[in-house]
Amino acid sequence: IRPPPRPLQARYVKLDKSWIDGIDVDPAKRALVAGLQSFAAETGASIIAEGIETDSQLDVVQSLGIAYGQGYLLGLPERLQAA
Repeated sequence: IRPPPRPLQARYVKLDKSWIDGIDVDPAKRALVAGLQSFAAETGASIIAEGIETDSQLDVVQSLGIAYGQGYLLGLPERLQAA
């Protein structure tokens, strides 16, 4: 008898920029993202926060323990050939 297959487990969870926009001024959004970070940590995944555009957004994201981010504050998009 074979054991049942393991469910697909995500290594990364990417949060759309709409989740990050206003996270520095909206306690409900901050609490929701904190809950997602907790879920990701419990399941062995890492969150990527997309759309970080201000220093205060970056501060909040980092304070929540999110280690990966994207956005205009961190660097402009570029062609893959240039990377």
